[in-house]
Amino acid sequence: MPIYTRTGDDGTTGLCGGKRIFKSDLIVDAYGTLDECTSYLGLVTTKKIEKQDRLLITQIQKDMYAIMGFLAGANLDLHSLGEHIVSFEDKIDASEKKLPRLKNFILPQGAEISVQFHISRTVCRRAERAMITYVRTSKHLFTDHRFLMVVRYINRLSDLLFTLARVYNTREEKIASI
Repeated sequence: MPIYTRTGDDGTTGLCGGKRIFKSDLIVDAYGTLDECTSYLGLVTTKKIEKQDRLLITQIQKDMYAIMGFLAGANLDLHSLGEHIVSFEDKIDASEKKLPRLKNFILPQGAEISVQFHISRTVCRRAERAMITYVRTSKHLFTDHRFLMVVRYINRLSDLLFTLARVYNTREEKIASI
């Protein structure tokens, strides 16, 4: 089976269920940006990171694929995202106890791995904005509890990525602040 189908040559893409929409549609922007974030997280895994963090990122990538499928119209059970949000919060809280108190904004610089976490975080935030823009214009997903779970997940994920950037800067004794 070839990778190309030629069905998108007219500027459209297919959603789950067969509906075709333009590639410029807001929901395509949202799940496309999540795909970009997933790729940046893949780049993070090529670096020297803790095994538990590598496993966490791999799970996040799997979650993101489920979220992208949901946004593209697949009828998926996303209940595990709630459990993952709790695990993000637990990791953030445990990490914050070991990190220096945050007193001001920090620049996305320092250790290379830290900067890659920051890039992933900002792409994650962009995906969140795209999802909210889509909802504000379409108004149909706010009634779906799964969409609200996705928004919470993405919001907490960006918090986790920020925290991981700080953790890895601290480990490499790099300080980035303004």
